[in-house]
Amino acid sequence: MIELLKKVYGFSNLDDETLSLIQNLLQPVTFPKRERLCIEGESGDKMFIIESGEIAVLKATDEDDQIEINVLQGGDIAGEMGLFGQKTRTATL
Repeated sequence: MIELLKKVYGFSNLDDETLSLIQNLLQPVTFPKRERLCIEGESGDKMFIIESGEIAVLKATDEDDQIEINVLQGGDIAGEMGLFGQKTRTATL
């Protein structure tokens, strides 16, 4: 897990001791293909570090539709705004 954290923006400059402390807070989770990790507008209290696979980032439109605005891959993070005071999710993952 430490090797993954070293690839993640925001963690890559931390020393191994600090990364080890962070690693102890992580809970590995596997999601089935096409499962929604979170929904725009819901309360957010988790951040996701992507080890492998891809996650589409979707935004709601005025027509009650969704458009893909980004695709996240291994080494990317998502949902971090929930840890920094953002009360609701700003996109669907």
